[in-house]
This record gives sequence, structure tokens and C-alpha cells, in this order.
Amino acid sequence: MDVTRITDGTRMGSGGTIRHRCDEGNTSHEYIMRHGCSKPEIRNVTGVYSSWEGVNQMKKSKILLPITMCMFTAGTLTSFAPAERMVQQKENAGAYEMYVNDVSVGVIQHAARGLDYYDDVLKDLKEKYPDNVDIISDVHFKKVDAGKAEDVSEDKMAESIEKAVDIETEAFAIKVNGNTVCHVCSKEQADHIVNAIQAPFVKSIETAANEVQEVKFAENVKIEPEKVPYDKVTEEKEATDMLRQNKEDKKKYTIVEGDSLWTIAAANQTHVNDILTLNPGLDVSNLKPGQEIELSAEKKLLSVVTKEKSSYQEEIPFGTEEKEDKSIPVGKSRTVQEGRNGKKEIQVNIVRENGNEVSREILGENVVEQPVSKIIAKGTKKPKPVVVEDASMRRTSAGKSSRKARTSVASYQAPVTNRGAARGSATQSAVVAFARQQLGKPYVYGAGGPNAFDCSGFTSYVYSHFGYQLNRVSGAQAADGRSVSKADLAPGDILLFSRKPGGPIGHVAIYMGGGQLIHASNSHKKIITKGLNGSYFSKNYKGARRILN
Repeated sequence: MDVTRITDGTRMGSGGTIRHRCDEGNTSHEYIMRHGCSKPEIRNVTGVYSSWEGVNQMKKSKILLPITMCMFTAGTLTSFAPAERMVQQKENAGAYEMYVNDVSVGVIQHAARGLDYYDDVLKDLKEKYPDNVDIISDVHFKKVDAGKAEDVSEDKMAESIEKAVDIETEAFAIKVNGNTVCHVCSKEQADHIVNAIQAPFVKSIETAANEVQEVKFAENVKIEPEKVPYDKVTEEKEATDMLRQNKEDKKKYTIVEGDSLWTIAAANQTHVNDILTLNPGLDVSNLKPGQEIELSAEKKLLSVVTKEKSSYQEEIPFGTEEKEDKSIPVGKSRTVQEGRNGKKEIQVNIVRENGNEVSREILGENVVEQPVSKIIAKGTKKPKPVVVEDASMRRTSAGKSSRKARTSVASYQAPVTNRGAARGSATQSAVVAFARQQLGKPYVYGAGGPNAFDCSGFTSYVYSHFGYQLNRVSGAQAADGRSVSKADLAPGDILLFSRKPGGPIGHVAIYMGGGQLIHASNSHKKIITKGLNGSYFSKNYKGARRILN
């Protein structure tokens, strides 16, 4: 015989009811348990009542008659029964194994006593947990052999019941790219955690007096309500730390004999350009065994992407003007007016990821102070001719006077100057920095900026920004500046390339230092950086020209 209890999951403090049913032969008992009541209420008692002492003791007034009848009948039967029959009845007496959520919590002689223990546990749980907690339980009894009955203490039974009961609550899951990272108790707390992760990056923008345009995560972050076990809810600090953790740590590699950046990149499923970015100044032509390089940066579980509006001032390099001066001898010059750089204010939108700039967009420029040109007076005054007498031109003859030959000889020959760029003023780092600002802009044949470039249009545009006037086409730029060897390359040098041995220069780029160059790539259709030792560049390298002094 099984004794079954039908149980509703009831929220703490709701005042709901839980029903228990006991079926034994032709006897049926139904119990209604109300949270907060110390005893169950018994109703619908039919047939001959069984010998549940615990139940009988709960509500004596309601079941007095059935109990009396049961005792009378039992007394009548046993008064004439042989002694051995009485012993057999005692041996056949049953016990009940109690289950909570299909977990056995003990064997007792009286099922009603187990329900008492259960009710006491519910009262304790109500005091222990907040009102928004649900108790999920299903209680039932199975009749077992009396020999299995144990003298279970109330404390032990209560402990077993509490472990078997499911405690659930409404929580909010914080999910990253569809994966649940943690659960917190409220939507407000989840929002507070998310804002706390973004706050340092917002503060840095505001500290720099820039305007915050947008703050978001690079990942898909969602906050969704879920019903979970109470012990799965995470405290705010712990949840914040979980979301701030690294998904991946920095990855390093130790160079061995025979390594190159290309073999290292292939073996580690990365790109040479990425390795060079992570290791600025790396000499790719001189990798040494035992040398340690970075292969990947730290990757956060969450990446905070910010967009800010900023403005900054930049110098406008002054130009140089030359004026002819007849009062100054040819080949001489003097400075009439010193040059002075101007200033301009540039408005930009800057996108950062975890505080690191990933792109910027120029919105506009305003000239704050106009530059003042340097004026140089170039002499045009030619020297007076010098008259010399040549003795070979002089002869004496009778009847004839001597004749002097005068020869006018110019004492000046215009100097021969090398073809080169008109000079401005800039530093190596400034040229490279301005060139990097054009990264990602499209390649368009014949374009010379500011929004699109071809290769020579790009180099011309960069140097014109600093007041240097280069020849417009690649072949002509091979005559700008002065020649430098590959071993003496410096940032800002113009690199020359040609696919044909002895043929004209067909491509130009700007050297950035560290074996890297930046150029307008026809194949990639945009401004990119590359390694000078790449297959195309190493094979077709034809020289370099230095524009800067």
C-alpha cells in the first residue's frame, strides 16, 4: 500500500494550501496543510479508519467516532483470537517511508508524524528565506515492512526534508553572446553591474573634457529573467568580478633557431602584421633564438566600446616664398621675413575599445591662427664683365698701329641644383603619425586626397601637409630629396619599387621604422601597413629617398 501526498509548489508568504492524500485499502484520508499552521486539518474520512496514531492525535474531535469503532472492532476480534494470532498481527504491522521530491528522508511508524516534521520545516524556511522564494516539493509515503522502521529523531528528519526540498527564486541572468555568466537578484542590480563595468571608460572621456557620444559592449549582452535555485544567485561584487575577467590571457612565443615571422604566424594561426603591431620596433631581419615576442593581447570577456567627440589643435607649417632682388648678387640670398607656424582646431570622432583607440573620423577643421610665410630674397644682380688682354691677340706691323683685342668674360655661372622637393618643416614622428591617420581610406587611381589616394597621391598628400612639395607621380618622386641606402632607412623616407629590373618606378610608400611601411594598396583598395620584408616589397625594392633634413 502506498500513501500519496499531492503537493503544490507554493510561494512563501502566499497563504496557499498543500494537499496530502493517504489511500489505504478501502480507507481514504485527505489532509489540507496551510502554511503557518502547525497541524494539518483532516476531512473526508470514510470507511474504517486505519491505525495512524499520529493522525488520530491531530484532530480527535473530528475522528472520535471512527476511532471508537475501530478500537471496538479490533477489541472484539482480538479478545477471541489465539495468542499466536496476536503475535502475527504485531509482526504484520506496517511502517512508512517518506519521500520528498522522490528523495527518501526516512522511515517512520506514523506518516502523520512525518507531515508534522514537514510542516515545521516549512515554517523555518519561511523565516530563513525572503518572500519571493518558492518551495517546490512533492511528498508521498510508501508502506514498508515494520522491521525497517527507525527511531528517527525530529532534527534528523527535518534536516533530510530541508535538503530534499527545492528552493527557487526569480532572478535575472546576465548573458554574453548567448552564454549565461551569472544570476543576480534584480534587474536593477544587473543594470548597476553593467554600468559599473562601463563607468571607468566613460570617466576617462569626461576627464579629458570630451563629449561621450556612445557607450556599448562589443559583445551581445542581455539581461533576462529566469527562475533558478536560490543558491545559484550571485552577490553583486562576485558577479562584477566574473564579468570583468579575461577570456584569454596574453600569449607569448620564444623564438628558436630557423624561425621567421611567417613560419611563426602560420604555426600559431595569426598574421605577420598582427605580430608586428603587438611588437613595435621588432627587427624582423634579426630574430634571435631565446627572444620572446607577443602573439596575442589580453582579451576581456567584455569589451567596452566608446565613441567620443573631441577637438585638438595642430600646427599649420609655414611655407617659404622666394622673391627676386636685383640688389643682391646672383647666388646670394637673405631672409627678409621669418616664418611662423599657424594653428588649426580639428574636430574628430574617436572610437576606442577598452580605452585603446581603434579609429578616428575627422569632422572638420577651423583655422585658429594663419601661418606666416618665410620670405627669402634671391639675388639676381649680375657682376660687371671683366676685360682681359690676350697677348696672342696683339701684333705689331709697320705703318699699322697695334690692335688690342678685348674679350668680355662673365664671371658667373648659375649653379646646377638637384631636382628635389620644396622644403617645409616636419619631424619623422610627425610624418608617420599623420600618415597613420589615413589608415583605411580607400585607394582610387589618380586620387590625391583627402578622402582617397593612389600610391604617389598618398605620399604627396602626407608631405604637403607639412609644407613639402613632392612630384605627383611615382617615377618623378624617385628624383625628390636625396638617396639613402636600405641600411640607413629612417621613418619618413620614401620607398621606391618597380616590378621590372631597370624599369621605371611604379610604386612608392612611406617607411615607418621597425621594418614597417605604410602605403596606398591597389590590391587591398585602401591605406594599409605592411612589412618591408614581404615578398613583393623585398623582391621589387629599388631604393629610397629622404625628404626630411
